[in-house]
Amino acid sequence: MSGSMFLRAGRSALNILRPKPFGLHHTSLTKLRASGAIPSLNAVRTKVSAVNSPYPQTSQSNDVFLQGSTAGYVDEMYQAWLKDPNSVHLSWQVYFRNMQAGVNPLEAFQPPPTLVHITTGIGAGLTPSSQTFNVTDHMKVQLIVRAYQVRGHQIAQLDPLGIMHADLDPSIPSELDPSYYGFTERDLDRVFTLGPGILPGFMESTPKMTLREIVEHCKKTYCKTIGIEYIHIVDRVQCDWIRSRMEIEKPFDYSKEEKHMILDRLIWSDSFERFVATKYPNEKRFGLEGCESLIPGMKALVSHMK
Repeated sequence: MSGSMFLRAGRSALNILRPKPFGLHHTSLTKLRASGAIPSLNAVRTKVSAVNSPYPQTSQSNDVFLQGSTAGYVDEMYQAWLKDPNSVHLSWQVYFRNMQAGVNPLEAFQPPPTLVHITTGIGAGLTPSSQTFNVTDHMKVQLIVRAYQVRGHQIAQLDPLGIMHADLDPSIPSELDPSYYGFTERDLDRVFTLGPGILPGFMESTPKMTLREIVEHCKKTYCKTIGIEYIHIVDRVQCDWIRSRMEIEKPFDYSKEEKHMILDRLIWSDSFERFVATKYPNEKRFGLEGCESLIPGMKALVSHMK
């Protein structure tokens, strides 16, 4: 059973993020909708309202993580759960275990009573409702991290000279604001456990972080002087490769001499382009606009291979 099957079983009508899907094919979804395998939004709402669940219904859907755009991510969580159930957050453990047990997909996300220990004293306040909210909030944090992976490059600092009239879009995507997911200023100091969907590169040194710290690390990774756009890549292995080298606790830092060498090679590449344009003005050629870093990169590759 793959993550896409879980997705199709409990797919939500909400559409928070829209990165290019990894493993969910449009043709397959169209056929499933036509056959009735995926219920319509109205049918889902009607069925949800008719379910006699022991847990109180909320105004917001709890399965906001089940979207076509997150099929690859759900599959990633499922594969990690198959290898080691403890490697994913409790919310994923409950969801996958319920689905394999044949629980109604609309109720699979509800934590089963066996996982909720209502005791006296310190544990007296732990109820199914509060447990559900904790799991839902953890899912929302995963969506925040995903939003920075998808849209963080849109607010990267790409104006090093501070030219205010540069043709840059000043708007900030709403998905990057925790309040978009219902978090308040007080929630920024809540502690969340890191995992496969929340900065896994930080897990060894810092297994838990506050929401404020998670957002700050996302900003440092995706919204600084380098804009990273890679979620649209179809090959998930390539996406994970890029992510594992960007979401790290201590980013690579060049020495002063290395920076001078990179600058020298950039100047060399630009000067060579100007020379060719002056020497052969009537010949057809292609400029380096946007690819100036290609030559320093190739020279670094050659030096590394030596």
